[in-house]
Amino acid sequence: MRDGLQARPPLVAPPSLLPLTRFRRLPPTAVDTVIAALDHDATLRELVRADTSEREIGRVAWLWLCRPDGWDAELRDGLGELAEVDGAPGATDVVTDAQLRRRLAGAERARARAEESAIRVDAENVQLRIALDLERNERATLASAQDALRKAAEEAATERARAVAELKRIKRVLARRDEQQRALEEHVAALVTNPPITTPAPTTNGVDQGLDIEALRSLSNRIERSLGDAAVTLDALRTEIGLIDADADSPSAETASGRDSTASTPAPRRRLLAMPRGLVEDSVEAAAWLVVVRPVLLVDGYNVSMAAWPDADIATQRRHLERLLGDLVARTPGLVVEIVFDGDALGVPASALPARSGVNVRFTAQEVEADDQLLAMIGNYPVARPVVVASTDRRVRDGARSRGANVLSAHQLLAVART
Repeated sequence: MRDGLQARPPLVAPPSLLPLTRFRRLPPTAVDTVIAALDHDATLRELVRADTSEREIGRVAWLWLCRPDGWDAELRDGLGELAEVDGAPGATDVVTDAQLRRRLAGAERARARAEESAIRVDAENVQLRIALDLERNERATLASAQDALRKAAEEAATERARAVAELKRIKRVLARRDEQQRALEEHVAALVTNPPITTPAPTTNGVDQGLDIEALRSLSNRIERSLGDAAVTLDALRTEIGLIDADADSPSAETASGRDSTASTPAPRRRLLAMPRGLVEDSVEAAAWLVVVRPVLLVDGYNVSMAAWPDADIATQRRHLERLLGDLVARTPGLVVEIVFDGDALGVPASALPARSGVNVRFTAQEVEADDQLLAMIGNYPVARPVVVASTDRRVRDGARSRGANVLSAHQLLAVART
């Protein structure tokens, strides 16, 4: 169009197209203006047709531009729904075949991108499903492993309880064996030092039969056991006829009248001693404070002695513990110490054992554990009298707390006693 204006003679452009000649580059909205001008100006259509070809603009645009006979029907078939109802397409409905193909190509590319996006989404969904299945399987595996661990823990707890019971039984057996061995060694030493006066043994065919030392040892052991049984029987008889008060060592012993007078009143419960501010229950300072209040100190004998002297034999452990706690009592007037060992190693009841250095030593009867006797002894003392139980055994500590007694570990007691 600019070339036409510069031609000689110049070609006059339609008035509607004159504003477009000022643009160096036409805007997209200029297409509708050009199409409208071509639609109404046959001369302009002829000029444009002479300057282009059907191959360049496509069959649809060529029909609309040249308008041969029957062009409108062919154009309507080509445009389809874009054609107007009256059979003649409007200017705004006409687009080139190249534009339609570009639109179609764009739609195809959009469809391809949508399909690719759908494929990616499907792949991601598959990966998510796989990950979900893996997580479910992992959770199931973890749950199974947790159940197995819980079962193993229960079995371990049962096995530990069985091992603890077996260890205590072995300790009782070792205690009895140590005492028996000590008694036998003392007896043999006494026989060697002071041999019994005997008459010559009869001879057979001039051969001296001599003395049977093993038979004498066996006889001596039987005599000692018989004396021990007799002492037990005598002590029980004296208790039964009133020569010995069966509850004399129990600070909470009451007369029959006293019990009858309070039978209808609920007995008060023992309460734990409250620690002073700043003291931690499992500290050595807390243990020292508990000893200073002069309580009844119940000691789990072998539990503490094995923690203090693990390499010593049973009898040596007992002697060391009794001596150590005797020194503690000597430094703390008013402190009462009761040591309870598993097994009646001396063959006599606890009431027949004398107090040594202010420390009372007890041995449990056969098939009775020191744990049970320690817990039972808590109730032997008035609720107003503080009671402290020294043991590292969890069962003993929990049982003591539930009965209102304070607790010390073996480490705390040894630390205070050795100070």
